[in-house]
Amino acid sequence: MSAIDKLNALAKVKEQFEEDLKSQFATVIEELLTEHGARYVLFRGETPYFNDGDPCTHWSGSHLEYSDECYSHMHNFDWYTPTELEEVQEYSWKDPRTEVVKEQYQDLYDAVSHDIVDDMLELLHTTNFIALCGFDDDGKFRYEHQNYTDHD
Repeated sequence: MSAIDKLNALAKVKEQFEEDLKSQFATVIEELLTEHGARYVLFRGETPYFNDGDPCTHWSGSHLEYSDECYSHMHNFDWYTPTELEEVQEYSWKDPRTEVVKEQYQDLYDAVSHDIVDDMLELLHTTNFIALCGFDDDGKFRYEHQNYTDHD
């Protein structure tokens, strides 16, 4: 087998790995959302394009529907339909209803904010992405990502 053939074989292994990782990741996220009675979770990753003296390193975050960060990006997905959790954004952060919602979903937030989630998303989408995982109006679980840049 030539070196080119070996590289092509490695490319196929990589592609299969990414497909398997995405499938298994989606299954776990679907289970988490179901267990916690939530409909959506949004993941966002980016690497700053400017240099302000700090290293330009990738970061990512997980957001539930009541997060301002989530709201501003969820509407980029045509299958997203707001739920009552989106209304929490209209509450003051000092409103007791906000604390009830945050407490209700704390375990889910902790799970989707785990370092391994960030690692998997970076492997799958590199950087400058948003990914929405959740249930559409027909109850079907969906996982969709989009690449973006804030500076285009």
